[in-house]
Amino acid sequence: MAALAAGTCCIASPRLLGAEQTPMDYQRANTDWLANCRFGIGAHWTAQTVPRNGSALSFQKAVDAFDLRRFVDQFTDAGADYLLFTAAHALQRLPAPHPIIDQILPGRTCRRDLIAELADALAGRGNPLLVYYNHSCNQAQDRAWVHHRVNTEIPKPLYSDQEVVAYVRECNAHKAPMTFNVGIYQDGTMAEASVEQLRRLNVALKFWPVPISGHGPTRPS
Repeated sequence: MAALAAGTCCIASPRLLGAEQTPMDYQRANTDWLANCRFGIGAHWTAQTVPRNGSALSFQKAVDAFDLRRFVDQFTDAGADYLLFTAAHALQRLPAPHPIIDQILPGRTCRRDLIAELADALAGRGNPLLVYYNHSCNQAQDRAWVHHRVNTEIPKPLYSDQEVVAYVRECNAHKAPMTFNVGIYQDGTMAEASVEQLRRLNVALKFWPVPISGHGPTRPS
């Protein structure tokens, strides 16, 4: 499984496995579109994600029950420019069919192709999808930063609207879009408080898109 190491790819890539293709000289991908973005949402939804209340579903059932329409509606409401979605991390369970993984680790894939559905839904609204794939490089399984306790709420954002807006404006001035890793429940619902803060960020960036001269990002003390 060493060949299936961590990586990020854009879903627009025509082939992820192209061993049969004729080797070509390496060319840098054009990321101008990303540099022109303001902010995106990162959703770390994996086999370890739990529901807001009640017992966790099996991964297969959780993928089947993932509310794609509500998720994409929340994404749109937040005003994000792109989505960074985790295909797998720590535990190797992929929310999509994959015959090679089925040969190596039977029972670790799903019938529903949630990745393709996400790509199609976002493309329909003019938003790119970035997919992050990580195969168990985090051996310590640092669970302190994920929402893994059932019957608890995902904590509210740590920083104020003013701090977030100032930071994003300064980063955008240097062509650096920000990806916000938003907490997410097993059914695909993102943390409402975080989505609301991003919605306010979107409004602020639309009305005051240019950073004030000499005003850098506000950093936590």
